[in-house]
Amino acid sequence: ERDQVIAAYIADSEADWVRRGPRRQVIEALAARVAEGERIALACWCKPRACHGDWIAGKVLQEVKNADVRFSV
Repeated sequence: ERDQVIAAYIADSEADWVRRGPRRQVIEALAARVAEGERIALACWCKPRACHGDWIAGKVLQEVKNADVRFSV
């Protein structure tokens, strides 16, 4: 059941990402803060088990890496 809920969250979040929805906007804002040197802790009571937060953290890190590329050009 946990895997199904996580998969549904990811599918919904990916759709939000494509349409530049509110989740994407929040993730991009978090990534910008991290890229500027702020340390942000994402916490979830699911950890250490898999959870939707893994997707969020991955997207934030991906955007930080993309920001590094954009700023180094």
